[in-house]
Amino acid sequence: MAIYRTQIQPLLPDRLALCDAIVALHHTQNYANGNNFLLEGEVFEPLIRQVSTAFESESRRLVGRFNLSPSSVSHCWAYVSNRSDYRGGRHHHLKTSTINGVFYLQVPPTDPGALHTGALNFFDSEGVPFMRFQPRENDLLIFPNYLLHEPERIDSDAYRIAINVEIICDFVWRR
Repeated sequence: MAIYRTQIQPLLPDRLALCDAIVALHHTQNYANGNNFLLEGEVFEPLIRQVSTAFESESRRLVGRFNLSPSSVSHCWAYVSNRSDYRGGRHHHLKTSTINGVFYLQVPPTDPGALHTGALNFFDSEGVPFMRFQPRENDLLIFPNYLLHEPERIDSDAYRIAINVEIICDFVWRR
């Protein structure tokens, strides 16, 4: 099972204002159909473009050649959480991607010894945890669409902002 971690440094004009805009958009969501929301709008275009481009480039470097499906689009979804605002859920991306990625735009520090640190936990097909990934700001994590995973609660009042990106292509993961 391939789980790949790299760092990217998007050149964003005002990262703090961008994070504030994502948190503000998060507060307008009703979350009736999931725990993340589509990033749309001109203010998010530089982030979407840079993260999508880096994700595709790193995916090609990691898995080799593949052809994008016509249904593969450069959408980014935001998952925003903090101590009092958490919507977890174990899930995979079998219906929406071939290659999945998570970019950590903002990762607040947690106290040493905190019970919940905002890790991303991975599970085997039986639901047994096999990896706990502790994100850092600017981490890009790339993994197969079939891997069950769940973001952990974070013991911080500041928001953790994770950006999900997906590729639909003709690549086939070897399990």
